[in-house]
Amino acid sequence: VRPHKQAPGAAAKNFCGICYYRDTCSGGCTWTADSLTGNGLDNPFCHYRALRLASHGLRERIAKIEDAPDLSFGVGRFAILCQNADGSPARAEAWRALAASEASKRAGGGAGDMVICGACGQFVYGSEPVCPHCAAPVAPALREEQLSALRARRAMSDLRERLNQIGVAVD
Repeated sequence: VRPHKQAPGAAAKNFCGICYYRDTCSGGCTWTADSLTGNGLDNPFCHYRALRLASHGLRERIAKIEDAPDLSFGVGRFAILCQNADGSPARAEAWRALAASEASKRAGGGAGDMVICGACGQFVYGSEPVCPHCAAPVAPALREEQLSALRARRAMSDLRERLNQIGVAVD
């Protein structure tokens, strides 16, 4: 694997390395990331990444910096350009603010299963006392998810029982 060089103006950043979800996601699709950036752990097509960048007035653009060689499985070289929402070049301070925001979310050291925050709809580790995205308490979301799972199991059990009563075999 040949190293990819950054194009002038390219964002020499690794969002996946600072992301709240990095321990769960592990950078998403490694082929996409590696073929575009040369770093299999920095996926520029992540939805959460786009949302977080937008919340800081930023966006990313993929720019081709070299055509693919005329070989089987040849891959061109690309750069991820970090821009302001209006398309102008982003300043390093904007990226540092985003990185600091993500780092503060990771400070809780989430672990275990993820639940959906009832207040903001983002996934959050059930072990977190408060949602790092909106600061709502996580315990109610965890309880609601557990109740929802219990209701689903009961519904499936009832359905199996009814199907068995009418002679439909269910595994």
